[in-house]
Amino acid sequence: MIVKVRSHTVYKLKDGRYKCEVWYIDETGETRRTTHTHPSQSSVNKFLKDYPDGEYYPVCTLNEFFENIFKYVLEKMVKNTSYVKFVSLFNSQIKPVMVNVVDIIKKSEENKKYKVYAVVAPSISSQFTYAKLGQVISGLKELGFFTVVEAALGADMVAMAESKELAEEGFLTSSCCPAFVKYVQSAFPQLAEHISHNLSPMAALAKYIKETSEGAKVVFIGPCTAKKAEAQLESVKPYVDSVLTFEELQALFDSKDIDITTLEEDVLDNASYYGRIFARSGGLSDAVAQAMKEQDINFDLKPAVCDGIEACRVALLKKSKNVLDANFIEGMACIGGCIGGAGCLTHGEKNKSEVDKYGREAMEKTISDAVSILK
Repeated sequence: MIVKVRSHTVYKLKDGRYKCEVWYIDETGETRRTTHTHPSQSSVNKFLKDYPDGEYYPVCTLNEFFENIFKYVLEKMVKNTSYVKFVSLFNSQIKPVMVNVVDIIKKSEENKKYKVYAVVAPSISSQFTYAKLGQVISGLKELGFFTVVEAALGADMVAMAESKELAEEGFLTSSCCPAFVKYVQSAFPQLAEHISHNLSPMAALAKYIKETSEGAKVVFIGPCTAKKAEAQLESVKPYVDSVLTFEELQALFDSKDIDITTLEEDVLDNASYYGRIFARSGGLSDAVAQAMKEQDINFDLKPAVCDGIEACRVALLKKSKNVLDANFIEGMACIGGCIGGAGCLTHGEKNKSEVDKYGREAMEKTISDAVSILK
């Protein structure tokens, strides 16, 4: 709930859209931020009518945006707070995560001091619709990443491990969606023991990279804001250095004046079809079934595919009352799965078809083939 608006900032993106950042104070007294993307200036003006009390900064560049936010905090908040508290506030809530990623890349000294890996979620295939996927990959390397790796390869790894665990345990809930995992732990704590012990695809792949590339830094890029919280978990923190949403990646391209439509196409081909379709609801269950088949696991899989948090609630409630006719709950908090994440640039049915198409284009046709490169 918004109690008082602190500031508005609007800046224009390369593709002609406008991003509006609103800083506000909630009912607990904490400073928060919300972002909205609009197709036109008139749409922005209409949106800002809902936030009439704050100071308004006109359309500006991304660098000017950072300056404005810093000046605002310095002028309005430091007067009534200690230096330590101010630094804590600025670092935790105001300093955008993009700055951290830029710092990681800069300190790598062009990947000579250490290598910076971009791990991209498979739902990237349905984003950046104004350019080709290969151009997005080239854009990431223009930003300074050493290489780009598919998180879908981590999904292949998870599918192989989770299928074994499910056969051994007899019943599991998935662990890929951090929002779903948190929901199980808080709303159905009696079922928490059934959460898969496997790391998420993001964390599993990041762990592999850290173990095989000395000093490497890993930045995950995807549609999920909950991944930011997951990256702070003790079980994940050693492996993932930062998390960007697709919207934040677009902002990075804009801040560096990188027009990805002018770049040559690079290649992204690390995973199987099954790893790539993790991005949409039902993809995880399909991958687990395939992994069982490839590993000759004899198990009668009965998945409950939960598309959105309400479907998750219903399945978990049924399980808690022992009336669920399923032995595997695939929980996706966002409608449609990861392709419906809050950090997406686009939404809609097209996303699902784009992910499936992307999956079919995979060079590795089986999960076993995909994970074989890790051995």
